[in-house]
Amino acid sequence: MRSVPPGHVRALVHPKQAVGVGGTNGERHVVGSLLLCALLIATTPALAGSAVSAPRIGGRLDAYGVVAVDGPSPSQRPLARLDLSVEQNLSRKVSWFLSLTGRWGGPPRGADAGAFALDRSFQNFSPSLEFGESYLDYRGDRVDLRLGLQKFFWGQLDSIQPNDLLSPREYEDPFLTDAADAKIAVPALSATWYPEVPEAARRWLDEPALTAVWQPIVVPWRFPLLGERWYPPTGTAAPFLDVSAGQLPGCPCRVAIEQETVNAAAPARRFDDGNIALRFAARLWDVDWSLMFWNGYDTQPAFDVPIRLQLAPGGPGEPASGVAQTQIRPAYRRFQAIGTDFAFAAGRFTVRGEANWRWRKPYSMDLSDVADRVLADPARRDALVAGQTIVEPAYVQRDSLAWGLGVDTVVEGALAIFEVYQLVLPDNDTPLLIQNVDTRLAANVSRGFLRERLEVELIAIWGIESAYELVRGTIRYDLMDRLELRVGALGIWGRERSLVGQFRRNSELFGGVRYHF
Repeated sequence: MRSVPPGHVRALVHPKQAVGVGGTNGERHVVGSLLLCALLIATTPALAGSAVSAPRIGGRLDAYGVVAVDGPSPSQRPLARLDLSVEQNLSRKVSWFLSLTGRWGGPPRGADAGAFALDRSFQNFSPSLEFGESYLDYRGDRVDLRLGLQKFFWGQLDSIQPNDLLSPREYEDPFLTDAADAKIAVPALSATWYPEVPEAARRWLDEPALTAVWQPIVVPWRFPLLGERWYPPTGTAAPFLDVSAGQLPGCPCRVAIEQETVNAAAPARRFDDGNIALRFAARLWDVDWSLMFWNGYDTQPAFDVPIRLQLAPGGPGEPASGVAQTQIRPAYRRFQAIGTDFAFAAGRFTVRGEANWRWRKPYSMDLSDVADRVLADPARRDALVAGQTIVEPAYVQRDSLAWGLGVDTVVEGALAIFEVYQLVLPDNDTPLLIQNVDTRLAANVSRGFLRERLEVELIAIWGIESAYELVRGTIRYDLMDRLELRVGALGIWGRERSLVGQFRRNSELFGGVRYHF
């Protein structure tokens, strides 16, 4: 189960939703994906001859709604989601897979119909269309190749995977969306080589595999818009800023804050500007382990804040007045990481763990800190008074250590998963949405009844230093073989200036239906 909150739901955004809602890039994405479909189908006979199997069509229809239990929280419409997939074996070694997702409703507000593009973070579509994993697959005796839109799942832990860095995510409904559904499929070429191990060495080193992934273009993460239910409150500035005497001419005074969300250009589509990842995995005695390396753009949100000030002097005895026009735009930054993970069985327990070291990874701050930093810097204040636009990063780049350890066991028919995750920033003096040592404890307990037709699941997370708690309980019932009913409750508590606690007004009841075909 990988549907608990993502590791870093952080950001800033807003009002005049200048998110490029048109359809040009989305239409190009759809056209390109349809051309890929046509190419795969057209080349089927040439690749496989008479060995072609019949296409297999499957999918899922999902619908759910939420009822807010806190009055001040934003509302959310019911969501309907249709996932379709087609796969076909072209030969014993070659196959292709295509998937498509359509959605209608949910958190988006004031949305237009459209298709999601691969070059923007702010997109507002409902009903919407999106191509998911769609690739050509080759499975050889020693080498596997995959080319096309792909999702990647690296790491061993259940709640937060420090080494799972390859797939950007959408944060539209982060606490109910399954982790696999939240990931965005990206264009990639992945290759895995399985070297042959001498018989004498297999007792201590078995099943080695070296995987290389190249993502030639960078696909941004997607983020909700201001006013939507899961837009982070820490990303909303106060409507006014009180300026002290001496900070700006004619003050003390009150400055109105106007915000606007804009899309930044995605990183250049160049061969030397893509993402690269390597992973070596093997089995040492009874331990599955791996080493990984990542060099690419951050798949989690960070933002720049361009600011322009219009200051009007006051009359005799009156303070000055002004308007600060701000834009919130995505910042795409590269970082590098090395990591490792492991898993082994010890009696009735399975022990899993992973860790990595990250160089210069972005971490976000509260939006109010941006204004304080600008007013505290005389050079930036003078630039604003002179009518210039300054660009203030709403993040810092820091070296960090992320690690986690988990234990699974079965008790009286119940599967219990307990994990601890910690992020350490050894050299940081800037207040952020995370603490310099940020620890989370997570538990996931599930049990089946009525011959597994009924399942009860409870997930709990406690952010120790950040002071927040999250609990989600779900009851699933298989009404028929392919029809599942779900009801549950989500509760969030905690400190406002934290990644999870800021959503404390968004506790809710939820219910839905899921049909597989």
